[in-house]
Amino acid sequence: MNKQGNWAIKVLLVLVLIVVVSGVTLSLVKAGVLTPSGDQEEVLNAEFLPLGREGALDLRAFDLCSYINNDLDCLEKVDTFIAGDDIYVRFLVESSVENGQVSLIRNYRLIDPLGKVVYDIDERENYHVDMTSSKDKDFVGVADYIITEIDFVSGEYTLEVVITNPVSVKEVKARKKFILIGPQVYDVEDY
Repeated sequence: MNKQGNWAIKVLLVLVLIVVVSGVTLSLVKAGVLTPSGDQEEVLNAEFLPLGREGALDLRAFDLCSYINNDLDCLEKVDTFIAGDDIYVRFLVESSVENGQVSLIRNYRLIDPLGKVVYDIDERENYHVDMTSSKDKDFVGVADYIITEIDFVSGEYTLEVVITNPVSVKEVKARKKFILIGPQVYDVEDY
């Protein structure tokens, strides 16, 4: 009988110690003394009540251009670029509207002919698009450019685009291949 009571007191002391340590830790976090790192994935990534998570996300157009003007017009669709040139990217997305808002996150990855990632905009440093709309679904046009370096290897590159609607938790991915040619070298005698 004495051993059972002794065991119960030890368990109770361990539980009290856990509660006290947790309380001190949470107090230090709240006071700003400790800062948790947010680079870990959520332990529980599940939707128990997926109400309101219905929505649409569709990539309607994805173009590589020599230049894009302020009206998002692609002056010339191309699939070959010279190292050092800017690669203009234009895409049109149809997305569902939630509470009058359209919110999109876009990320890019550029992969060279050897399979090496030379340019990567991922979840930590992504581009956001936010706009208002009175419709159920609306189109969002986006234009960007990617700078290529002169020392990039010549060959076939792959541009990956990932577009996410954080409200409806929908995601669409697309890939586009293009050719990158080494920089033009001119001889002095050519002039």
